[in-house]
Order: sequence, then C-alpha cells, then structure tokens
Amino acid sequence: MSKTDELLKIIDWSSVQGRIQISNQSPFPKRREIWWVNLGQNVGVEVNGKNKNFERPVLVIKVFNASSLFVAPLTSTVGVHKFLIGFNHLGQKRSINIFQLRTLSAKRFDRKISDISDADFERVIAAITEHILIRTETPIDGVSSTLHQCGANGTEGLSRPSSELSLGQRMIVL
Repeated sequence: MSKTDELLKIIDWSSVQGRIQISNQSPFPKRREIWWVNLGQNVGVEVNGKNKNFERPVLVIKVFNASSLFVAPLTSTVGVHKFLIGFNHLGQKRSINIFQLRTLSAKRFDRKISDISDADFERVIAAITEHILIRTETPIDGVSSTLHQCGANGTEGLSRPSSELSLGQRMIVL
C-alpha cells in the first residue's frame, strides 16, 4: 500500500472514529462473546479493521467495567502457531490471535455475532496463560510464590493474593 493510500485510510478512519466518539451507543458485551467492533486503522503490526467501518470480530476475554473490555481479534488465517488458537466458528475454521490482545472501549462494539464454546474459551485462556503472561519467579526476599485458582469474589484464572506479592511483581487476573 502506498503512503498516499495509507494516509487516505487514516483520514477515512478518523471520520468513523469521530462518529463512534460522539455516539450514545454503548452495548454490554460479556465474557466469551464474539462481536464486530470498529477496530480502526492502526499503526505498524497492529491488526486493522476491515471494510468502510474498519470492523473486525473480537472475542471478549474479560469485562473490566461497563466501558472497558479486554479482547482478542479473530482472523480467518488458520495456521499452526502458538499465538493463533484455532476453532470452528459458525461452520468455518477461524483463529483467535492472542498476540494482538488489547483493551477496547465498549463504544467500539457494534453487534454481537455469537458465543464461543466453554472448551474453546478455556483453550484460549490456557494459551494466554502459557504464552503471553509474564510469570514471576521466586521473590527477591527468597519466599517462594505459588499461583492458585481464585474464585471467591468472581475472579477466574491464575492469580496471587496481593498480600503475597513482592516489590516489582505483577499479576493479571483473566
């Protein structure tokens, strides 16, 4: 794509982005749902939306609150790669690209497509845990750390109570 074509796409996207920003639409997507979102015209290796609305389907990984969600884009590219998690979606082979995880505003969500199966969702979470999350080693103070399943307050996935975190350690709860 030429530099001129790239600039024209950015200008087209800014028009769509402006409409999204002033819109009162703010749906309530849920975990495990697949939605069309206005992903936009992005920079470098960031995944772009397609068509005149710069849309792409995404899988909702986590809902942080009514306006902020953690998602992974879908792709029709089906390959053997640790960042592409294959599954059947509406009778077609697709992949979830965990390399392109990102947080989106609920305003970008346009329409729900479907839900992903529990088994496929668990495979996605396992792949994120294995290939994306940064694991912490034994804390500086020499106390070993263990990861455990959380469930008491509605959180799921691997986490560690904040009381057990040492300086410089981080956790992500999916």
